[in-house]
Amino acid sequence: MLPGLQKLCSGCPRLQHITLDRMCALSESAVAAMCKSGLKGLERLDMMYTRISPEALKYLFGACPRLQFISVRVGISDYFKDINDRTNKEQFKELMNKLKVLATDGPLAGILELRDDCG
Repeated sequence: MLPGLQKLCSGCPRLQHITLDRMCALSESAVAAMCKSGLKGLERLDMMYTRISPEALKYLFGACPRLQFISVRVGISDYFKDINDRTNKEQFKELMNKLKVLATDGPLAGILELRDDCG
């Protein structure tokens, strides 16, 4: 967990909107630490070029009762250095498919907006 982000979450108990741009990967444990520090009033989360897993998004949604909107904008380069590697492309496509399921049929349907940028 990034100490600065954890301090932000704990120091701003009425925080309603947060934008994370080009942060390191947010693992499920990092998201759990953020939620335990605060974020009970979070209504909107915008993430740009910040790696996050479907599991971390589900945890976030479950831990933030007021969350109404999550925007995730990612590209393959947020997950892999070699964007031309076939295996990396396949793994990124699989990840995006999992995120798309969350956005359309899963628990985040109507809440998660997903944008896939090339590169």
